[in-house]
Amino acid sequence: MLKKLVFHIGSFKSGSTAIQSTLALKTYNCRGFDILYPGLGVHEGREKIRGQHGPLANTLFRQNPAYNKRDEHFSRIARNIETVDADVSIISAEKFEYADPRVLAEMINKHFGKFKDNLQIIIYLRPHAERVLAAFAERVKHGSFRGDMDDLHAQTKPLTGALQRGFYYYPRLNLWRDVFGDRLTVRPMVRSELRQADVVTDFFYQILDGAECSVTDVPSKNASPSLEDLVAVRAFHQACGKRKVTLRQEQAGIRLVQSFAEFPERNATRLALHMNLVADITATYAEDAQAIDSAFFDGTPMQDALRQAGEKAVPHPQSLDATQHLDHQQFRLLMVWARAMAELTA
Repeated sequence: MLKKLVFHIGSFKSGSTAIQSTLALKTYNCRGFDILYPGLGVHEGREKIRGQHGPLANTLFRQNPAYNKRDEHFSRIARNIETVDADVSIISAEKFEYADPRVLAEMINKHFGKFKDNLQIIIYLRPHAERVLAAFAERVKHGSFRGDMDDLHAQTKPLTGALQRGFYYYPRLNLWRDVFGDRLTVRPMVRSELRQADVVTDFFYQILDGAECSVTDVPSKNASPSLEDLVAVRAFHQACGKRKVTLRQEQAGIRLVQSFAEFPERNATRLALHMNLVADITATYAEDAQAIDSAFFDGTPMQDALRQAGEKAVPHPQSLDATQHLDHQQFRLLMVWARAMAELTA
C-alpha cells in the first residue's frame, strides 16, 4: 500500500485511550504492515511509548500559547515520520475534536505534503446521552466541574457555534467534511456497529483498508468510575477548596480513580442518568443524531442509541453527597485524608 498518514481525532470518551495505549505498547499484530506511532516531545524517541499527541493538538488553538509554536511541533513529528518511513503513521489526540480543521489542513499541507493523496482523518462518536454521562464523570475526576449532571447538561445545551466544546456533533463534523471530504471517516462508538464489537480492532480495520489485525492485551485504562468512587473523588476536590484546580490536584484526582479501579467494590453502584434528564437530552440532541446518521452512517445508530437511553436511566437523580454514601467514620476519614492531600497538591 502507499505510505499513509492517519489523524485519529477522538472523540473524547470514545475509546481513544485504549487505541493510544495499544499503539504505544504495540500490543497488536498487523502482518504485512509497518505502523508508526511517532514521538513528539523533545524527550521522546522516534516512537511514542505512552500517551497521545495532545501537545500537538494544542498548537491548533489560537488562544493557546503553543499556537505560535505549531510549525516547530509539526516539523518535529514530520521528521520522525520521515526517518522511520512506516507504511502507516498515526497521530492521535482527543483534543483534535474541537480544533479548527482548516488550521490542521494548513499544517498538513505544509509539513506532510507527500501524504495529501493518502491521508485519513478518523473519529469515533459516543452516542449523545452516553457522552453526557461520561463527560460528567471525566470532569468530576479532573476537578474541573463542581455541579451535577443537570448542571452540565444545562451548560452544554445551547448551540453557539460549530467548534464549541459541547456534544453537538453534526455542525463540527460537517466543517471537517468540508475541509477533508472523503478522507474523513466517522464511526459510531456502538459495540454492535464495531468490528468484533471492539473499538481498537475496528480502528485498525478502518485505517488498514479492511485488512485484519489481531489485538491482544488492550489495557483497561480510563474505565468509568462507580457512583461511590466518583463521590469520593468529588469530595476530595471540594476539600481542596479552590475553584481553579492545580495541575497536581488534577493529577491526584485522576490517580484516585485509577486506584479505585484497582480495588473495585463488589456492590458498587453504576453511575446513571435519571429519567427526566434523559428526556431533556433526547429532545436536545434528536436533530443532531438524525443529521449525523443521515450524513455519515448507513443505518441509524445515533438515533437508536438516543431512543434506548431511557432503558439505563434511574427514576430519580443519584445523590452526590458523600454523607449519603458513607457512614460517619468513613466520611470523617475521607475528609481528613482529602484535606491532607489538598495541602500536598496545592
